[in-house]
Amino acid sequence: MGPPVIETSRDSYRNSHLDPAKVVAYDRDLLDPRAAKGVEWQLEQRILDELLADRPRPETAIDFACGTGRLLGFLAQRARHVIGVDISAAMIEVARQRCPQARLVHGDVTVTPGLLTESADVVTAFRFLLNAEPPLRASALDWMRDRLAPGGALIVNFHLNPSSARGRYLRLRRAPDLQMIGVAEACDLLAAHGLVARRLRGYSFLPYRRDGSRLAMPYLRSRIENRLAGVGSLTRLGSCFVILAERVPSQPSTGEARQG
Repeated sequence: MGPPVIETSRDSYRNSHLDPAKVVAYDRDLLDPRAAKGVEWQLEQRILDELLADRPRPETAIDFACGTGRLLGFLAQRARHVIGVDISAAMIEVARQRCPQARLVHGDVTVTPGLLTESADVVTAFRFLLNAEPPLRASALDWMRDRLAPGGALIVNFHLNPSSARGRYLRLRRAPDLQMIGVAEACDLLAAHGLVARRLRGYSFLPYRRDGSRLAMPYLRSRIENRLAGVGSLTRLGSCFVILAERVPSQPSTGEARQG
């Protein structure tokens, strides 16, 4: 029996990647080092390695909304077991080819949590939380929090910071209601779901026009971005940022996310 049919609003982000035609477009820029999203993916891999460096090797890692398996392939080289979950059958099929060692779960765990109940040392979600509507975002965060093993880490990214140069540029060029999330708002969002931000890394500082699918001098840009990503004082000004969070401990904590 396949996953249940989910009754959702036509405008829900759940429905945004169900069309098989989305697969090619989804991969194109994320894996192209000449595109802004491709440069960001290179930076994200570096940041993930830095965030995981001082933690024990994960036994199990889960990638929520895994798409075509880009992050799964990365995690498979660093964790003993990897699990990807996604609502799109077309995305899952590509992920299976890209990362054959991964266990893949097709379905909506925000509606049917029992599809995947294992705990994990690391849970990731990239390019999802900003796009999801608030009820879906809340359900996803609750599910991811509940999957964390004791001492486990949730690693999430937000890809449009209003305090960044790109965020300010887009505010001038596009509708003022364009969806963005800043660092403080993201940390508050996590806290509302029982998660405390422990580490913060910003990246993608240089603005770009249009969709960034063809950057001018992409390799020079990548070198500059790598240097800027190592400057802790700039991290809250990155167009994108990654947060490593943990479940709120039983005793109240006053610690703040550490930059770098």
